[in-house]
Amino acid sequence: MHFKKYLKNIATHFPIPLTTNEYYDRLTEKIIKKVCNQRAACIDVGANEGKILSMFVKHCPFGRHYAFEPIPHLYFSLKRKYGSAVTIYKLALSNHSGESNFNFVLTDPAYSGLKKRDYDKPEKDEMIQVETAKLDDIINPDQPIQLIKLDIEGGEYNALSGAVNLLRKHHPTILFEFGKPGAAAYNISPAMMFDFFNEHQYKIYTMPHFLQQKNPLTLLQFEDCFKHGKPFFFIAH
Repeated sequence: MHFKKYLKNIATHFPIPLTTNEYYDRLTEKIIKKVCNQRAACIDVGANEGKILSMFVKHCPFGRHYAFEPIPHLYFSLKRKYGSAVTIYKLALSNHSGESNFNFVLTDPAYSGLKKRDYDKPEKDEMIQVETAKLDDIINPDQPIQLIKLDIEGGEYNALSGAVNLLRKHHPTILFEFGKPGAAAYNISPAMMFDFFNEHQYKIYTMPHFLQQKNPLTLLQFEDCFKHGKPFFFIAH
């Protein structure tokens, strides 16, 4: 695990992105700078170790930021790192509130989620109990939100379904993961995700196309991305 962190640190400082995740992280930072001002309020769903959260704090230093991370040791690490600068919740966001089993992947926590997804390599996991909540029940409806990032291994659709009031009132830009291994665990199809955003007056783009001001994806194009597994991170605007 320490070696993996060492490699991630190298990838972060290399002139060109060495991994797919680093490629998406760099695009994410460009999008934050494009759509947010220094007072923008942002939400990080599935904050993990806080890499994207740090971008929010860096580029929107006067904004109020929120992070959600249900894995206990990651949650406490974020609390120690950010203190009162970010409001951090030990919650798994979904379309309901209560308690739930949560598949914690010990060998790669980033694969963890409310449901167990397929892995691309052998992993060790265990079930833990977490609290779930709807974003609409947590964020003050009078708090404008400019950007939401969701990376929760297939749970993105349910988390967005629990945030429809926020989406309708503030229409934040949304960065979200959507790939077959995660979505299949929740039985979410590309058409379901596409229709959800269309219903709420959003268009879906690849991240490079959004930055280049190109056309949004059609349903067929979105389905093709899903089928081939790339890209698997998108922006709804």
